[in-house]
Amino acid sequence: MKDFGLTRDVPVERGATALLFVDVQNYSTESGGEYANLDPETIEARYGSFFREMRERAVPSLALRRVAISS
Repeated sequence: MKDFGLTRDVPVERGATALLFVDVQNYSTESGGEYANLDPETIEARYGSFFREMRERAVPSLALRRVAISS
């Protein structure tokens, strides 16, 4: 097999290529994986502004774009 080095620009060969989707959305939630062992006060102190921004601005914005694209 040819060594393509560190690139994503490689040929896709039918029958020799697989596509793997890994769903990690719950791992990255406030109560999931990485944050599961932290108490709520620590999560708020370290990551509160990030999670608020995601809940209040980023996720609703993505939802609106999805609706606009679907229409």
